Amino acid sequence: MKRRGWNFRTSAISKSFQRIPIAVVGILLLTPQVEAKLVSAQKAYDFVDSLGVVTHVNRRKGVLNDQGWSIISAAIAEAGFRYVRATIHDDLGVARVRDMHARYGTRFNLRIDSRAFEVNTEKKKKFRKNEVALDPNAIDRMVSLTKRVGVNAILSYEGPNEYNSQGKEQGNRDWHSQLKTFMHAMYRRIKEDPEIADKPVVAPSIWRRREQDYRAVGNISDRTDRGCLHNYTGGRLPSYRLDSRIRDARILTPEYRIWVTEFGYRTADKNAVSEAVKAKYLPRFAAEFFIRPDVERVFNYQIIDEWPIAKK
Repeated sequence: MKRRGWNFRTSAISKSFQRIPIAVVGILLLTPQVEAKLVSAQKAYDFVDSLGVVTHVNRRKGVLNDQGWSIISAAIAEAGFRYVRATIHDDLGVARVRDMHARYGTRFNLRIDSRAFEVNTEKKKKFRKNEVALDPNAIDRMVSLTKRVGVNAILSYEGPNEYNSQGKEQGNRDWHSQLKTFMHAMYRRIKEDPEIADKPVVAPSIWRRREQDYRAVGNISDRTDRGCLHNYTGGRLPSYRLDSRIRDARILTPEYRIWVTEFGYRTADKNAVSEAVKAKYLPRFAAEFFIRPDVERVFNYQIIDEWPIAKK
């Protein structure tokens, strides 16, 4: 469908992901095998239930204005996605999540990251979120805000987004200690609340999947319930270094299965692929995750490109 100069083909997305069970079989049949291996049959329902997408429920401009959000939220449901990863930091986000759950039954993996809360709701300054340190004192306010959507709309909670980038970009040498302190406070806040104590807490993501950064944080299984991975291949095949990246991500949570809360391909700018390649690679990417027992759930980043790529 076309609205105000931007295109969104929900039927194409739906058809791509409807073919995924076939793609799983195709991968198993077409991948060269040195030794014959037995593969257990799995339910198509379980595969569909492992899929989610990412979007931004607080944004008001561009394709995520009120009219655009109505179209996009309906498209997510039409494509068959049951889960969405998002961050809530204001009343608009609360309203959109509540409405989407009421209309379509969608449930949300909600990220708790004080940088988003501070930048967007209090300081109102134009600075990058990566210049702001994590603030454990903001956790209670953020969690309380998420509860306004209704506990049935909440699938899970996720830790801060790629906070290790502060070590590289801002020279914050204590980022790993700050992250562990934040996760401890976040986990305690959630698990001591009887209304949401049963919601899984997903580990924080690590920028660029740097092994040394995983090791700097270490095992945080005592303050998480699931592992986390952000996986992009820079336009390469979906299987590119996947097993080693999963192995590194398990450094944080060796006892738990992993949620891939971002994966995907871009079709413009650096490391872009064509629309045709992306249409082929995305279902295969999801299938690659599904056949690996360490991975439980995945979220494609993201449901739609929100802004045009500026011409240089």
